Amino acid sequence: TDKPETSAGSAIDHIGLSFANLEAKMKELEAAGVKVLTPMREVPGLFKLAFIEDPWGVKIELVQDAEQLGFHHIHLNGTDADATLKWYEDMLGGKRDKLKGRIDGLRYNGVWLVVTKTPAAPVPSAERAVMSVGWTIKDMTQAAAAFKSRGAKVAVEPRAIGKLWYAFFEDPNGARVELLQRP
Repeated sequence: TDKPETSAGSAIDHIGLSFANLEAKMKELEAAGVKVLTPMREVPGLFKLAFIEDPWGVKIELVQDAEQLGFHHIHLNGTDADATLKWYEDMLGGKRDKLKGRIDGLRYNGVWLVVTKTPAAPVPSAERAVMSVGWTIKDMTQAAAAFKSRGAKVAVEPRAIGKLWYAFFEDPNGARVELLQRP
């Protein structure tokens, strides 16, 4: 579509970015006219956080987590959070852990993947502002076969652009997962 709907409420609800000084970052963003969805607040035992939306409808959670500055997390929605985390762990590895000892998730080189349980199936991500999440893999043939053998829906069969291979599959909640094999 020309203008996809916002990411909020879809299978890929939002992404998270972490800053050393969230209060200063929020002042900078507000002065620039950024759309603030939720003002900054402190969540005891977790961190300071706020939500903004970019001009294309991407919901972004801004956090102050000194343990992981920069790209912090991907936040999915699903009807069974534990089963969703297990699916990603089985398909793409990661390390099971608890963010700040409180929120179940998977870690990929420090970046978190977390899931919120929803009462109904979320809207698939394909036509939303965040259309897919991606992983670089070593062997497209092997990875695609594994995804297919586990019943993952194929959105785009493996194909090449020059020496770069890519494919898209869907997780059980309708989040598009992009696989990339770089030369």
